[in-house]
Amino acid sequence: MSTSASQVEALQDTLAAEHAAVQLLGAFGGALSATADPGLHLLLVARHRRHRERREFLTVTLRGLGETPVPAAAAYALPDDLGDPVVVREEGARTEDRCLQRYATLVAASTAELRAWAIEALAESAGALVSWGNPPTAFPGAPELQD
Repeated sequence: MSTSASQVEALQDTLAAEHAAVQLLGAFGGALSATADPGLHLLLVARHRRHRERREFLTVTLRGLGETPVPAAAAYALPDDLGDPVVVREEGARTEDRCLQRYATLVAASTAELRAWAIEALAESAGALVSWGNPPTAFPGAPELQD
């Protein structure tokens, strides 16, 4: 399989976004009361699991291409009130949107099976963005095409 520099860059950028998502959602999971908002807690747990799975897939894919996967950052900026359901929903949506944008770039830069996987991830994240409370958009992950 021939791999372009733009595909590797898109994979690395997407992996970096997934590292950040896993860290943020994990921090929320440790602070949010499961009994105060069970629905939000279930969404948080499901999205955290999915982002971990994607992070692993991207890491394995990059290694399979002979590339060194970008490592997670040493630290990530976290909001002050990790246990506030409003903050969790807002930041969860922002995180999902950042990942959506990376997946849209990966779709454009990839081919074949990787493109199919990225399209599936993009579509799933678009649905998750709505679950976090955002309205659906015509072109999720591509804000330049909206409006």
